[in-house]
Amino acid sequence: IGTFLFWDVDEQRQEESSFYTFIRDYTEFGDGKINQPAGRALPRKILGVLDGQQRLNSMYVALLGSYTYYDGGRGCPTSSPAYYIKRHYYINPLWEPEEGADQENQFSLLTDDEAAPAKFTTDQCWFLIGDVFHQKEEKDIEARWAKLRGSLPDSTKLSPAEDARALATLKKLWSKVCEEKLITSYSVENRSL
Repeated sequence: IGTFLFWDVDEQRQEESSFYTFIRDYTEFGDGKINQPAGRALPRKILGVLDGQQRLNSMYVALLGSYTYYDGGRGCPTSSPAYYIKRHYYINPLWEPEEGADQENQFSLLTDDEAAPAKFTTDQCWFLIGDVFHQKEEKDIEARWAKLRGSLPDSTKLSPAEDARALATLKKLWSKVCEEKLITSYSVENRSL
């Protein structure tokens, strides 16, 4: 995802520049895709993004937000919000890639209905990516998986190996998102933009 360039903005310089919030819930309907001004109630120390705003916005939407797009089909008015469907980013911890596959995990943008426990099967259940951020420790991921596993239909019994593989997938996701330092960045401390 490349390297990011940040600007350490001291409190005195905040009034001289405009800052915008990140987009959390992107929508194609109306003006929901436009960054909103952050306003003047900023914290004392802020980090401005000089290079990487779009990449950070995309990650923020995928990891913590939602993506709403037109899904009405032919003949449905694009001016009606009823045809814009909100989706969140999920991972299927039960998915097992075929040998030699390029893809290690299965991710999908789904509606809440599509990811509902009632639709889980022996090889498909959906874990909301945003839930990873609410787990402080690895044991919290284990508890969250136990809760999700408990919502599987009675007809969906996992073998100990399938259960262990699913938990390992979620632990790896948690580690990548919450523990590992995967983003490279440089900070600029110039007093002027």
